[in-house]
Amino acid sequence: MIVDVSVAFMHSPIGDERVVVRVPKGVTSSTGYWLLLKALNGTRKASQMWTEFSAEKVIGWGASRNDHNPCIFRIEDTDLDIEQHGDDFVVEGPRQAVVELREQLNAAFLVKKADIISMHPDDDKEGHFLHRHVYVDEDGWHEELESKYVDNILETSGMGNCNIAKTPGIKANDKVKEEDAVGQSEHSNFRSIAGLASYMCDRRGDINFPTKESLRKLARPTATDMIDLKRICRYLRGVPRCVLDFPWRGQLPEDLDVYVDSDWCGESDTRKSTSGGAACLDDIDMKHWCVSQATIALSSAEAEHNSAIKGTVEGLYRELAEAARGELESQDSFRQLRSHRALQPTWQRKADASFRSR
Repeated sequence: MIVDVSVAFMHSPIGDERVVVRVPKGVTSSTGYWLLLKALNGTRKASQMWTEFSAEKVIGWGASRNDHNPCIFRIEDTDLDIEQHGDDFVVEGPRQAVVELREQLNAAFLVKKADIISMHPDDDKEGHFLHRHVYVDEDGWHEELESKYVDNILETSGMGNCNIAKTPGIKANDKVKEEDAVGQSEHSNFRSIAGLASYMCDRRGDINFPTKESLRKLARPTATDMIDLKRICRYLRGVPRCVLDFPWRGQLPEDLDVYVDSDWCGESDTRKSTSGGAACLDDIDMKHWCVSQATIALSSAEAEHNSAIKGTVEGLYRELAEAARGELESQDSFRQLRSHRALQPTWQRKADASFRSR
């Protein structure tokens, strides 16, 4: 079930904070000012107050709060998992329990929508959550970004009719050339395109690395940097959709597999290396990343070691969060992260995108 709450902040009391606002024009008031009793958009603690207020409601319905992510809840008695993202909720569990929870949500909050998505004939077969298109069919669950993001990035870059690139990026030349920065207008355009690409990376791991490289150049992009960024746009025109598939299965895998890799001094200007990886349940991509390492690795072994540590952190968080939901057992966290290479048999170096392109 996908839930969207209207004017979410105004549900919660403002707490100890004292905020005075001017009365809107046309409203009669003896003083001309009001003292806020509820949280209001734009006030300092509005988001925090809403989060805690809604959490108290959910906990009052018998839910336990996740120790590793305070926005995840579980109602053990009815086998319901609840995730909160600002004023949006996503609920997973048995249909009857979901229907009953929808009634509680409608009674507690001003709900804009509460769509139940399942294979049941009375339920919807698709919905939208955080600008993601979620749908279900006989093959399982599927998720992809809304098409407007590719449309927006092509329109902003003026690449709607460009030639298609087969890859989103190419390896940069080791020699760093001194170039002048682009003008103010192009700089603003560069930031807009890179920002759109950055948001897409959460569900588009195929553009993660070149986007990361473009984001490093936000302060002073050059003409070469603009060409590299537009290559991402050319690739997206050829591959506008990227669907994450979650096929039907009797039970989830018992182990969480973390795949990691690293280059060495791949950033020609800073000499820093890049850590990349993915945490997967079987062939299901649960999380992927591509980030610059914080320090300069003095050897390829050190770069791989740093990448393995990054994978451990991401894998342990995901494993512990899923264990709290009853999806994985966490008796031995490190034993559940399988691979080889430097930490045999803890790490496996393998490229696994688990994407289906259309």
